[in-house]
Amino acid sequence: MRLLLVVITFLLATDNIIAQPLQQSNTPMQPVTVLYPKKDTCINNQIIQGEWQRTKGAQLYISGILIDPSELEKLPNRRKFANDRWRGKNVTLKGKLCTHYCTPYEQCLEGGVMQFLSDIQYIKKSKRKQQSR
Repeated sequence: MRLLLVVITFLLATDNIIAQPLQQSNTPMQPVTVLYPKKDTCINNQIIQGEWQRTKGAQLYISGILIDPSELEKLPNRRKFANDRWRGKNVTLKGKLCTHYCTPYEQCLEGGVMQFLSDIQYIKKSKRKQQSR
């Protein structure tokens, strides 16, 4: 009989200990503030000069700025720049320079910011390796 009272007392004591964290977790939570990245920006008529390169995923980029291949398809001299013989050569492009601020779940190349050129007006071979914005 004494053993039964000890077991019942133990069960009641442990039940009270287990119930306390559950009661604490039912308290209302404070609202979480989510910081969204800045809004994307674009600047028209920017001239980009640099070395024609490719990323690991075979995307074109010049001086760290991504170039969408579909944008090059719109140009009249697109066939001239279609093959890989331009890799490592210096080129000049003119178009709309856009900056995309990545969310935490996006894959960006560097620093949570991705720059790309859209609405490309021209592309031509250049002699200098500088980038001007």
